Amino acid sequence: MAQNYTYKKNTTEKFNIKGLLSDDCKVITYIDGDKEEQTITVDKCFSKFGGMPIEFTLAIKSTEDLEDELEEEE
Repeated sequence: MAQNYTYKKNTTEKFNIKGLLSDDCKVITYIDGDKEEQTITVDKCFSKFGGMPIEFTLAIKSTEDLEDELEEEE
């Protein structure tokens, strides 16, 4: 007879950072909680996760001001 239940424990460890990735992709510049500019190496960001299965997501966010285009159309 098949069982009708599952019993699992999921644990997620996350490291989040918002900043500017250097051109050589080796450091990230970010603003800390004291509003000071800091840098951290990418390898330090990943060091705790070495040898572990991971899910990696990288997002780029940009905002474009379209006000000028709207005013030109009027």
